[in-house]
Amino acid sequence: MRLGLSCLIEAIWIQSSTMASLHLGKVIKDAATRDRLRQELGNVLCFEMEAAGLMNNFPCLVIRGISDYADYHKNDIWQPYAAATAAAFAKNLLSIVHAQEVEDASYAPNATDSPSLVLPFSGISDGKEFVAEAAAGTCTWLLEDGEYKEWQEQGNGLLWITGKPGSGKSTLLRYASMVDSERRRNDSKKVIVLSFFFHSNESGSQTTPLDFYRNILHQLIVRYRDQLWNQLVEVVQNFQVSSGHSVNDGEEWSWNVNELERLLQSCINKARETHAVQIMVDALDECSQDGIISLEAFFKNIRSQSASSLSRLSICITCRHFPLVKWQQGKEISVESKNEADIRTYVRSNLEPFEDGQDSGALEDEMVERSSGIFLWAKLVLPNLVLQQRKGMNPEQLLQSLQRTPSRLADIFEDAVNKLADEPQEKLWILRLFQWLCFTRKPLSVAELQWAMNVSVNSQCSSLEECLRLPDSIRTEKQMSKRLQSLSGGLAELREHHGTQVIQLIHQSAKEFLIDRGFQTLDPVLYSNVVLRGQTNICLSQACIRYLAMDEIVSSESSKPWQQFPFLDYSVTSWTVHAEKAEGMHMSQEYILSSFHWPSERIVGSWVRASTKAHKNWPVPCTTLLHATARHDLVSAVMAQTWGPP
Repeated sequence: MRLGLSCLIEAIWIQSSTMASLHLGKVIKDAATRDRLRQELGNVLCFEMEAAGLMNNFPCLVIRGISDYADYHKNDIWQPYAAATAAAFAKNLLSIVHAQEVEDASYAPNATDSPSLVLPFSGISDGKEFVAEAAAGTCTWLLEDGEYKEWQEQGNGLLWITGKPGSGKSTLLRYASMVDSERRRNDSKKVIVLSFFFHSNESGSQTTPLDFYRNILHQLIVRYRDQLWNQLVEVVQNFQVSSGHSVNDGEEWSWNVNELERLLQSCINKARETHAVQIMVDALDECSQDGIISLEAFFKNIRSQSASSLSRLSICITCRHFPLVKWQQGKEISVESKNEADIRTYVRSNLEPFEDGQDSGALEDEMVERSSGIFLWAKLVLPNLVLQQRKGMNPEQLLQSLQRTPSRLADIFEDAVNKLADEPQEKLWILRLFQWLCFTRKPLSVAELQWAMNVSVNSQCSSLEECLRLPDSIRTEKQMSKRLQSLSGGLAELREHHGTQVIQLIHQSAKEFLIDRGFQTLDPVLYSNVVLRGQTNICLSQACIRYLAMDEIVSSESSKPWQQFPFLDYSVTSWTVHAEKAEGMHMSQEYILSSFHWPSERIVGSWVRASTKAHKNWPVPCTTLLHATARHDLVSAVMAQTWGPP
């Protein structure tokens, strides 16, 4: 191998293996112990000591020569040669690394000044963005419900909000948590309101107790910093000491679920010394069965401690009617038996007045009866009813049409997908839309989805301008918003998320239907769950790479290119993630080589530059495609680069 350094380096051997990490100051002097650990940990090459304390604090490259191998071959005579080799490599590396000025240098604050230094969480989401906001005039009944008011006043109770899929449980809890948080903010009483919304993530797997513990801790430490920081900082720091975590480890910690459970329990108990605590948990049934059992033990434990204390702890949980989920304690509100007025309000506010002044009461009654308390059913059926109304149908005709409409959600979904499958010219666009909405890593903004769709469907474009010139391209965000209804058959919608409009499926049950049956209807090739997930993640990874390969992005000299190219940030961070998921389904990733125009490193360089400008820790400058595919365990792509196609 020849490298463009100041000297020629030939016959370089690259050995890859695990390097174990030791706390600073610990040395393993016994050869037998080193040998045993090497075997237990899996072919450990050596034990890293000096650099172990650096890796978790800032991105760095460790260059070292190894003389202390993790077996009986330890030989101190080799040490000078190993050190000289490392020094020579470092000298050559520094000769090609460009100097960079540090524009915004600052001193690190004390651990007690910043919660981000105490907890290893960043980019935490409570899942609320996956839940639709309440329609105008709905959900207010909950605040006047006898069971809910009694739970509020009791202060140490457990309340279950149960219901069928689509009845509005999540929206109801989101409304209640927002109202309670606002009311508590203006209330002299000291009450902490914490909320978490379980959901299936982008890979289809479920959120876990670990996600719950992380998020609730983040809310306690960060959201309620002004009220609780002085109380909780000592609890957290004491826990760090007892568990062996350094205060300065920052985001790189990897706490296990038991540690976080104990810490959260300690923090809640400490907060309850001065505040009442209210925890709202949505869609517990979206957690795994083992996770539900674990959370049941956690909630019972903190409730038993609360019962013996003067301070208050109240818990509200929503779930479907699953007996394995709901343990036999607490009060219960069944949503579908209480939301008739909400459905009627929604129908009345969306139907247009009839020109002859006829009353819509019969239509409202039929909608309420046929919905059986499933708010989502009314939300899906009503747009078609309004469309027929605008075509001039009278109330009697609309009533007949409504009576022919399926009453089950699954039948509504199936009818929508079957109609979409009969649109051959739009079929690929429809398929790509649902693939993005079901398997994206995060909710996509309108602008992000516009370009995700364009590069997914039009695979031959070499520039963004060329994409926009194609007759079937989506050229503006406004056009994307307009096409959403026709491409999704009403199964997707716009929602507000942190001040930005994002596009999501209308409900979790719609995603479940699409993955279970819908995709196979749209494309019979996607006949199994494994094929669907594998092929979809390949498609999404390819789309990200195509966007990175666009001429405008490769040639961009902007210091903040993501402001000019809306899909860039997602592409930079996600092509490897989707590729990993496809690799996990035993799908070949050799497409990566052709997508990056390998062996050229031009597009890889574009990816690296864009990532560096966004101040991301990975990839680092000079990363090659081989580095990237090896780091992310894309074995098929590594093999193709190393040995060629099979």
